[in-house]
Amino acid sequence: MKKWTILTFLFSVLLQIGIAQEKKEKLKTIWPEEHKWKVGSDQEDKAMHVREWIPGNESHEHWTILGTMISITGAQNVPMENIMMAMYEQVKLSAPKSTVTEIEKDETGKHHWIVFKIESHRFHHHNTPESRLYYAIQGDSSLYVNIVSIKEKTLSHHFIEKWWTIFKASQLVYE
Repeated sequence: MKKWTILTFLFSVLLQIGIAQEKKEKLKTIWPEEHKWKVGSDQEDKAMHVREWIPGNESHEHWTILGTMISITGAQNVPMENIMMAMYEQVKLSAPKSTVTEIEKDETGKHHWIVFKIESHRFHHHNTPESRLYYAIQGDSSLYVNIVSIKEKTLSHHFIEKWWTIFKASQLVYE
């Protein structure tokens, strides 16, 4: 009888380990309900998942605010400044006079993170300004980046405070 108890216990532990390994890490962010968000686009491959959110009454071509969630599978131990500069260099390809500003970062804990903004007064293909607030966090198995964009030359202090609070409340979860 004792033998079966030990075997049952071991099987239970192994089953739990197997289930735990199947759980997928993700960054859970609660986007404010005031915009009645809908998915504008959703693209995924083995290395990256990019989902864009737009207000429910707007289109992907004509938006006033855009939310983006990016997860990069397998990206680990990337210095936060490198993430900021990579995003900045990407924006500069189409808006060379853009500026980048680090707002806050923490590289002391297990899950390093950074908040920064990129402000662009105009782009090569259009004259509409666009500014973005970024939040990047290193998970256990992936790198996550949340972005909120608006069609303004600069981000107001109020906008940054509001969205930094939303992004700061995001949680790494395992489902």
